[in-house]
Amino acid sequence: MKMLKIICMILILAAFQSAAALDPNINYLNKGSAVSPWELGLNYGKTKYIGESVATVRSSLQASPAKKSVDGDAVRFKWKPKGIKNEWGSVDSNILTLNVTNKMKHTDLTSVIDRAALTFDVKVNKVPKENVELMMECGWNWKCRTKFPLKNAFKRAPKGKWVSIPIPLKCLANEGFDFSKVTTIFSLQTVGKLDIEISNIQLTGLASGEINCG
Repeated sequence: MKMLKIICMILILAAFQSAAALDPNINYLNKGSAVSPWELGLNYGKTKYIGESVATVRSSLQASPAKKSVDGDAVRFKWKPKGIKNEWGSVDSNILTLNVTNKMKHTDLTSVIDRAALTFDVKVNKVPKENVELMMECGWNWKCRTKFPLKNAFKRAPKGKWVSIPIPLKCLANEGFDFSKVTTIFSLQTVGKLDIEISNIQLTGLASGEINCG
């Protein structure tokens, strides 16, 4: 029994060291866990996810642990909008948003805009009927955001199967976005029902001519 405990401790330590060795400038979510100093949360960080089930108001958006068939764990996100409105009378989209945000520093991606993609491993359990937006933010400023539509990519994905979806950084570039000060690397928002699982979010390289924003 003592030997078994020692072996378990060694395995836990090895896993921790492996995760700690990941470069946070390239890796943001690994096997369902945020790579420090990145944080995974809902409603722009008001509800943090650290491995246990959490939800926004009236369970409009839920996050819970999920077991991936291979290569570790994942996080399951379920959008179940309840028609909750904000102070201006429109749908409160903030409580329908998941975010991977860096609370300590920004990341500079200017040198790789033309040759890298923001890639995430996802399993679509329920396809969306409403628009789904992938967003990035710079300078911890909600006015500095860029968006990319994901509805069609999710609808094309084989239901219930893991796929990797690469979004070239070039497709997220717009005139007002500052890639030298990226603070929210990945954000998903929809006002409709959606059920997905995500395991990894990271930068991957693109070969010349691979940029396709369709």
